[in-house]
Order: sequence, then structure tokens, then C-alpha cells
Amino acid sequence: MSATISSYGYLELPYLNDPYGAGLSTYAFPFQVAQQIDSTHGVGAQVNRIAAATHNINTQVNRNVSSIHNVGAQISELINSSKTINIQVYRNTATSHTADLQVNRLLSTTYTKLMEVNRGKLLHATCDDAGYLTDAYLTFGYLVRTFCVTLGAQVNRITTQEYPIGSQVQRQITRGHTVKAQIQRQIDAQHTALMQVDRVKITVKGAQILFALYNTYNLRILCDFPSRGTTGLNWTASSTASGDFLINNVNTDIVEQVWRSAATVKTGITLTCDTQISQGVFLDTLAMLNHNLTRSATVQLQGSTDAGFATVDFDENLEVIDDVNLYYIAPTLPQVSYRYWRFIINDSTNTNDSLQIGTIVFGSSVIFQGECFVDQVQRGTKHFSDKIETEGFTNVSNDRALKYSTQLEFRFLNFQKGNYRNIRNIFRTARTSLKCLWIPTPQFPDRFAVFGKLTQIPVETHKVISEDADYVSFNLEVDESL
Repeated sequence: MSATISSYGYLELPYLNDPYGAGLSTYAFPFQVAQQIDSTHGVGAQVNRIAAATHNINTQVNRNVSSIHNVGAQISELINSSKTINIQVYRNTATSHTADLQVNRLLSTTYTKLMEVNRGKLLHATCDDAGYLTDAYLTFGYLVRTFCVTLGAQVNRITTQEYPIGSQVQRQITRGHTVKAQIQRQIDAQHTALMQVDRVKITVKGAQILFALYNTYNLRILCDFPSRGTTGLNWTASSTASGDFLINNVNTDIVEQVWRSAATVKTGITLTCDTQISQGVFLDTLAMLNHNLTRSATVQLQGSTDAGFATVDFDENLEVIDDVNLYYIAPTLPQVSYRYWRFIINDSTNTNDSLQIGTIVFGSSVIFQGECFVDQVQRGTKHFSDKIETEGFTNVSNDRALKYSTQLEFRFLNFQKGNYRNIRNIFRTARTSLKCLWIPTPQFPDRFAVFGKLTQIPVETHKVISEDADYVSFNLEVDESL
């Protein structure tokens, strides 16, 4: 069903048939109403309704009362609920009259009325800039409101580019204030409360932690000798020769001051060391210097936490390669420390009258990681002897000892890394007065190892590129004869 609208304006209707200046419009609405009145009554009614708000409505109705009657009406209406209805009605009374009239209307019968409403998405609103005295003269109906119809619009805004915004805030407390407060609290009543308490007993226990990166191919330096205990009198031997050959001679730096077994005792000899350190000692480097053992000798190294070695937790056979010095390098970083260590020695084929050992040192070494000395090592030998000059003939000499020295060159050690810090600490502590065991090549220690002192503290050459890039080079010499 389509709606037809016809309108008539001023001067378009027959003269004096309608009120002066009134416009008339007729509408055909898309709904059908069937009304039936059982009795006929003459009722005059005038209603003026105005929509106070704007809604989206697809139907517009303009109703006009063409004749005026003096009618008094009173209506009481109650709305129990509020609902949004898409419908707009415009009704206008051209002339108003006041009449005192009261009407009581009663519908005794219920009728069904049919209505059809079409709703759309257009917004109808009263135009502020259109209407009477605003539109062109005689263009629209006289005193008829004009409605503006608005289509819906949707805007999608997207930020396609980001801009960094710098922001800096500086906050500073320019003055400090001291606030004094005093509180007095007093408990004036006692209350019973449930409580659970966990009691913990605290005891002091010794702990030792070792952090190490371990290898068996770089320079290692042993300067601390826990093998000497805390008193220096911590060794026992199953056999000792008479004279100045006590077992504690193995704790001295003078390798010529030796321990010696009793005459003809060459087997079943046990040398026991008590490190006197309750938590024990980690052993990764060992040297037995100035001994007279043969290569057929067997030397067994054992470690235990029991002074009587009721249980032996560490057991290693040492190989005698050099006829003067014996070295042991642990293949892996030791994980367990032991307080008691002992050597079991058998050398039945030794042609000497007794066995002897000059110095024994063992413990944890300082080991270089990554960086090391250059591949040119200088090895020196010094012969010490007593000589007596003769008149015109060859001098007479008494051989005393052969001593060795080793020279190492270091290039571009990183000032920030541990290798430089470790060897620098050795320079500060050992200086030129204390002996250390230097083993440049642990794979074959007897080739360049030396138990000696620094001839002098090296002069360092620093290549300073920046604050964090400083590379140090120097040469050092270790001499056994000092």
C-alpha cells in the first residue's frame, strides 16, 4: 500500500469555505482502521500534541482540525512503562478556545483495530533554519512545520603512522624535613588467642665453595700449599733414617733438605699428610721434587676423611717419568675434598741404600683460561759447583747442583678478565721472595715445570684502546736457584 499526500495552501481553496489563513492537507496513511460506534453522540474535542524529542521514524503524519468548536475536555492518562516507539505525530489546532466542559467517556465494548507501521533508518528532526517566515514565500503550506531528514553516517579513523614523543621529567627533593612522632601504646586487657609456632635451631657450620673453570692444557700456578697444614708439622712416615732426615722436611722450600727412609727399606713405605683443615683439601696439582725413585717404582696416592684410612675414597697410581721430579695433574676438576692424604711407595729395584724425597706440595692451582703465554718458551740451566784454582793447571771443582729457570712471554692479556687479575695477585703476594710451582704445559709437566721464585716483578706494557679495552704484555722469569 502506498501513501498519497495532497496539500492545499493559502488562496488555493474556495474563498470563505475554511478559516482565514489556514492550510489544509489530506493524507492517505498505510494503515486501515475499522471503528464502529453503537450509538451516536455529538462530541466536540480538540487535542494539541507535540513531540518533545526526536526519533528515527519512517512515518510522518500531519493532522489538522478544519473546524473549531467550543469544547471543554478533561483527560487523565497514566503510563506504567516507558518504551521507545518509532512514530511521530504532528497535530495542530489553528485556533484555541476555552470552554468549561467535562466529559466522561466509557467504552462498553472492546474492538480490535488493525494498524501497519513502516520503520526506516532515516532521522526526522525539526529544522531550525526552515519553516514559517524562513522558507520562500508561498513555497510550503502556511504555518506548517518543516522536517529535515538526515541519513546515517559512519566514520572510521585509523592512525597510519606513529610519531615518537620525547618526554623528560626531573624531580628533585630540595629540602628534607624531619618529622618527630611519639606513640604510647598500652594493653589494658588480656585476650586468649590461638598461636602456632615453628621453632628452628640455628647452628654454625663451616662451608667452602670453589668456583673454577678447569682445563689440563693451559698454564697453572700453585702458590698456596695446604699440604703443609697449619703448623708445618703434619706429616708422619712409616720409616725414617736417623739424622736430619725427618718427614716434615718435605714442607720446606729447600728441595735439598730431604726426607730419607731407613737403610735398606725400599718397600711398604707410607707417608701420611694431615692437612689439619676439617673440611678437607681439593687436590688438582701435585709435585714430588728431588726424589731418587726409579721408573719402576710404584707410588699410590690415597685420600680419606678418616685418619686411619678405614675407608679410602680416593685412590690413584702416580707414574714416575723423571728421575728427579714427579708431577700429577687431575684429569677433571676434583669434586670432593679430603683432610687426610697418604703415599704408599714401593721401589725394590732402587740401587740406592734408601729412598728420599725433597719437597712435596699439592693443592688447587690458579689455571689460565683461553689466554696464555706465547709459543716460545725459554728454558735455562745453571750449574753450581765449588771450584779451586790451581797454578797453571785445570781447576778442581766439586759439583753441587743443577738449577733450572723458565721464561714466559705474555701478549695482550685482557685487563678486564680473570687471567690478568690472577697473575697480578701472584705478583703482589709471592713477589720475589716466595716460591711457587709453575707448570706451563700440564700435558707434559716435566718439560718446563719449575719450583722457584720470580727474578723480578715484570714491567707491564699496556695497549690502551679505550676504558674497557686495555691489553697487557710482559715477560717473566722463574728461577729455581733463588
